[in-house]
Amino acid sequence: MSFTPQYSTNGVDFLPIGRSMLGGTFAGRFELVYPEPTTHTLAGSPAGAYGQPSIYLRAPLMGASGMLQWLTAVGGSALSASITVDTWNAYTGASVRVMGTLIRPRWDRTTILRWGDVVNYENVEIDIINCTLV
Repeated sequence: MSFTPQYSTNGVDFLPIGRSMLGGTFAGRFELVYPEPTTHTLAGSPAGAYGQPSIYLRAPLMGASGMLQWLTAVGGSALSASITVDTWNAYTGASVRVMGTLIRPRWDRTTILRWGDVVNYENVEIDIINCTLV
């Protein structure tokens, strides 16, 4: 099955989350994560409040074009922005559309290669928090 994640900052016009936004290869992790339950039954089954899921992208290396798309989605010098994302839900085995808050991307350092032609961002962290199914 082929699935391409996509995003929208206005909830209407969706753009693909391409390889450059995932760190150049699909080696970057892009996943919908549910928080741990607050308790378990005596049989060990999860119980209690689960909370809202989040989407995490972790990439060891991301090029300037991918980072520019994420920074544009946040917009200017803002620290966060509302975003709608189509992503894969490993729990259900299907794609889902979620709306959440995109936190401004973070990285450890940048490297400039070949006389300033290429900029790479290292150890990139992009979080979309407080997700709700749309």
